[in-house]
Amino acid sequence: MGVQTVVINSYHGMVWGDECMARGLADGFRRLGHTAEVVSAQTHRIARGGFDVMIAMYPTGEIPGLPYRVELPRSCLNLYWAQVPGHFRLAERDPRFSGFLFASRAEMAGSGAREKLWLPMSADPEAYRPVPAVRKLRDVVFCANNIVGRSQATLARYLDPLLDIPGLELAIHGSGWEGTRYAALARGPIPPPEVPALYCSSKVVLSVHGDSHFAADMPTSRIFEAAACECAILSDLLPTGREIFGDAIMWTTGGEDARRKALALLGDDAGREALGRRARAALLADFTFDAHARRIAAFVEQLRAGGRP
Repeated sequence: MGVQTVVINSYHGMVWGDECMARGLADGFRRLGHTAEVVSAQTHRIARGGFDVMIAMYPTGEIPGLPYRVELPRSCLNLYWAQVPGHFRLAERDPRFSGFLFASRAEMAGSGAREKLWLPMSADPEAYRPVPAVRKLRDVVFCANNIVGRSQATLARYLDPLLDIPGLELAIHGSGWEGTRYAALARGPIPPPEVPALYCSSKVVLSVHGDSHFAADMPTSRIFEAAACECAILSDLLPTGREIFGDAIMWTTGGEDARRKALALLGDDAGREALGRRARAALLADFTFDAHARRIAAFVEQLRAGGRP
């Protein structure tokens, strides 16, 4: 089993959430007893890997805005995981993909692929877990790279109301915040292994989706990672996110609603702890990478039974 993303070893620079998910999924397959490896066409000789199944997290050919490539072994059952909004339309042009995995039900419904499986993003609860707080509790933390896909209007809708709360401490971890109006809050990138301690030393974890993820109703790994760490989460509202986590997450439409709900969370220690426990329980129930690995294994058997390569 190969899980192919375009970048690996990103943990010391701009950390790619895709790599975190690729590693988590590979770990899930290994716990099922399979051999699994995270690979990139930039650093691996894909054709020599001897893979039976390849899960590509990006389409082949030209990828808009990315100077990277994905390679598919010819003697392999190739699957595409549509975890970047809109990219599935590029991947559908390649007949070498035997099946499609969709992180968005809306995109899955709009796809003409014959063989497809809903596979939302997730987190590895072995890597992301509750740990003792290593420093004084901060109020709110937001882990995200400042990307083009998250507009200034979206940031203002969810960040600015919290900054209006007198005395609130908000820290942003990620790349690309220099020169923005939020630069004073930026603490730089953080390696994923350090994220659980960061989350668990914060009262509230903020989740704000990029505009395209929001439009596609595609909850990102940030929510799953914070849930795995048993944190109280304040997030913009996605229907699929609420379907998975229910009231274990404090959902907000932004603006004054975000301010009011942040204040409620910050003033309720017991309530935050209860939310965190329910969020991790919802993840463990059916949305870990172990559960995903089992789903994919069954999907692969279904494809093979249908005579696909």
